[in-house]
Amino acid sequence: MELMKCPALLAVLLGLLGLAEASKFRNVKAKTAFCISGNVRKNHGKKESVGLKKLMDDIDPNGLHFAFVNPCEPESKPWAWHYFYPGKEWHPAKCAADPWANSSWKTFLKPTRLVEYRDKDVYPHSPPEEVCPKGKAEKWYTGVYQQYTGLRECFRLVEEYEKKHKFKFETVVRMRADGCSDPGRCAQSQYCHVDKLDKSKLYLHFHDHRPSARFPGTQGHFFDNFAIVPRKFADAFFNVIENYKNCEPGGPGEAMINYQVHKHRMVVDDMCECHNHLFCPKEGRALRVKKKSLDEEEIMEGEITDFTQYIVENFGGD
Repeated sequence: MELMKCPALLAVLLGLLGLAEASKFRNVKAKTAFCISGNVRKNHGKKESVGLKKLMDDIDPNGLHFAFVNPCEPESKPWAWHYFYPGKEWHPAKCAADPWANSSWKTFLKPTRLVEYRDKDVYPHSPPEEVCPKGKAEKWYTGVYQQYTGLRECFRLVEEYEKKHKFKFETVVRMRADGCSDPGRCAQSQYCHVDKLDKSKLYLHFHDHRPSARFPGTQGHFFDNFAIVPRKFADAFFNVIENYKNCEPGGPGEAMINYQVHKHRMVVDDMCECHNHLFCPKEGRALRVKKKSLDEEEIMEGEITDFTQYIVENFGGD
């Protein structure tokens, strides 16, 4: 009651209490790091950027965002161009003088660390056949080297933050920079809160549960565009690019991530209830996703899609 007679003193005390609470909040370390990499593409839009932010908030609203991204379109022809557009000539899109102009991506995602790159910064200096013994190098498809260089560089930002603040995150989430550029792609990165998950398991979306061709005794083939990774698996998961200099198998991006997951015996799971069963096998059927083009995907019911079959038939799904 006496304090009420002295408004100035009351204001000071309330201010001190507020600072104490704010300080306590700042000292709570985030448990989850979101590692966002690749070309932003159509995700510059406000709707798409808000959608991408919501996907991450659903997984952990207190997580920190680390980004190694290219705001421009790719400068090299995607390896699957001939599959989606047979006979059509590919031309690279010209990058704007300021690719972030009118972009909502940084506004809504607010990365803790952001490193911007261009394709030339992540392009391989030499093809594997020039650095590997004859017959040891399998073809690394166009864009795959760049994709996994981006993963590694983004993860380095996470490691630098951990070292600076003397702790390690519990979970590192792999996200595409264009992960919500259309409804189909957005759904592929949908998941429930990390606290509902087993922190000893890697969570990926499955193509199917068939045996691995390269690793007998292992089951399942996975998408490569999203993953919730326990910190103990993160070093291997985000350093797939090391297989390039080690002359290990190449191929498309999904072949590489499957190879790495099986090679390191990561424990993999997928909780269908976390994403409305959009990407879970049902009664032995394959996942229900159809790629309409390189940039657009559609959720659908049905058997294994032509594109997935193409991957499995040509690369053993690994």
